[in-house]
Amino acid sequence: MKFSLLKKQSSYLWFTFGLVLCHGIYMTYFFPHEWAESANARTFVDAVAVVVPVLQGLKNHTPPYTPYWGVFYASFWCLVPLFFAAGAMSTFFLFTKESYEKIKLNKPLGYIIGFLFFLIVFMIPFFLPFIGDFPYPLMNQMSRFLPLRLLAWGTTAIIPFALGWSVGCTYQRFIVSRKY
Repeated sequence: MKFSLLKKQSSYLWFTFGLVLCHGIYMTYFFPHEWAESANARTFVDAVAVVVPVLQGLKNHTPPYTPYWGVFYASFWCLVPLFFAAGAMSTFFLFTKESYEKIKLNKPLGYIIGFLFFLIVFMIPFFLPFIGDFPYPLMNQMSRFLPLRLLAWGTTAIIPFALGWSVGCTYQRFIVSRKY
């Protein structure tokens, strides 16, 4: 059997979702919650909060902030460069000569409008009103229900992936693909 990890464009998206899955499962079931109370954990969270200021605002968040959630968020934000890199690397399979010719033959405007429509539909759950005592039912990142938390963090991981994909597409289109 031939090893084909990270040999296709879709492999990088699956890599991103795999990282989210591993992070969520590890932090939920295997991470020693007592360690989050230690001075080292607080130092780690404060160091990440220098780069990601939203972690400072997390302390006033409801449900009540605990050091565990600080470590959870800080460790997730340490994975963001990998999500960005995965998005950028996935574009190296996008602009081969064959796919570039296919894009030229088809209508690029249709792809752009389709992608924008997908983004608009994808963002609807972020704007749902409060329902009972459960704010933003599809996007509760602090849920105790692991599948819901993985869905919320998966959508969060897509943002740096898409940013990396956009940067990679720009690089591939305007720098590398000039010869086509």
